[in-house]
Amino acid sequence: MRCTGVCQWRFPAALQSWFVVEVTTTVQRELRSSLRLMRNYVWTGEISPAEGANSLEYTGRFDVNLGESFGRIVGWIQIRGSRCNIRVAADAIIGPQQLANNIRSAAAGIIDALGFVDGHGRVFALGPGRDLDTGQDYFWSGTVPEVALEPGLRDDQLRRLLEAFPLTPLLGDALADYRRAILEPWDSGFYAYRCVETIQRFWQGDSGRSSTRTWEAMREGLEIARESLNELKRAADLQRHGGRRSITPEEHTRLLVVAKDALLKFVNYLLSRPGHDQQ
Repeated sequence: MRCTGVCQWRFPAALQSWFVVEVTTTVQRELRSSLRLMRNYVWTGEISPAEGANSLEYTGRFDVNLGESFGRIVGWIQIRGSRCNIRVAADAIIGPQQLANNIRSAAAGIIDALGFVDGHGRVFALGPGRDLDTGQDYFWSGTVPEVALEPGLRDDQLRRLLEAFPLTPLLGDALADYRRAILEPWDSGFYAYRCVETIQRFWQGDSGRSSTRTWEAMREGLEIARESLNELKRAADLQRHGGRRSITPEEHTRLLVVAKDALLKFVNYLLSRPGHDQQ
């Protein structure tokens, strides 16, 4: 979705006063007893594919409890076709990126529920948002600048990636999981670990089975420290077994850095093999 501003499209007039007045009053009343840092936000979002969302019409609420230390987020979402408007009142001590991650995850859960009952696979993308108390605009871009390659390295590394693609389908699978790790911060541990786990499959040979030996072979071949992989595994295990937690931007970046390092080293390894032979 291309956005030129926060209010590229607005709440329908019939619901404008309900979102701005009644919702805020209700949330403030519910949070009055523990009010610490009450902030009011509006966010937009879009559902794709649009063709599978044309008939959607839903207005509902979500509630995200971040625990006693971090507070609570209460929101209302109004869906008309492929477009969403979200009103949020946050009594939460978290930064704007974590707030956006939580709002996105809550809204995506509602979209997933609607897709489940309709037999549709729909994807939710969080658009721009605004802090109504300060007027500050926020943009959830799906970008983590800290892991972007420097301009001087970008073009050369892209060429090497594309050169390595024909050598093994595992590279494409690993890159797909890396993309998911960027776009799904809460589940980034799972996807970052699976990215590296996919790379490890290159050393499995015909057995198709992971083992201590194949992991050791990958670590030796790519010169990756065991502790780096253990860091990914610890983050992944919580999510693989049904655990959930609100991840900080710093934690998200760290997980991506480990997976990015493994991917770059895997590309170098593939291109350094004699004749670029496929295993």
